[in-house]
This record gives sequence, C-alpha cells and structure tokens, in this order.
Amino acid sequence: MLIQEKYLNKLIESKDLNLIKVIVGVRRSGKSTLLLQYKDYLLTQKIKKTNIIYMNFESADKVPIFMILRIIKIYINI
Repeated sequence: MLIQEKYLNKLIESKDLNLIKVIVGVRRSGKSTLLLQYKDYLLTQKIKKTNIIYMNFESADKVPIFMILRIIKIYINI
C-alpha cells in the first residue's frame, strides 16, 4: 500500500478540528487507500474502531438508504 504522506499529514493535522473530511479525486487516484491509511493511523492513536465511520460509496447501492440516513443522524447527534 503506497503511503501518500503529504495528504495523510494534512488529514492528521486536521484531526482535532470539528470538521467532516471529504476526499475528492479522479477514479483510481488513491482516495480509498488514503482513507484506509488514515483509519489505520487513528487506530494507532487509540481511537476506538466504533468511533470511526468509513463508507465506500462504490458499494453504496448495496446499503439500504435508511442505514445511510441513520448513520448520518447518529453522527449529527454526537
């Protein structure tokens, strides 16, 4: 797995800001890999796995819309 240090560091620097992180880019540019690397970083920082929400919208058609809405509602209420 290629570590994209520049972008990973930007995510790490903004970790404690109360913002939703959005990664955009062309297909197959490493967006999912970057987020998985960030997730791994968070886990090394003792962030509980249950406190990390990771959604890959490539397979969103397999997730019922009510589940997506429920996740968003839970996040908003945190």
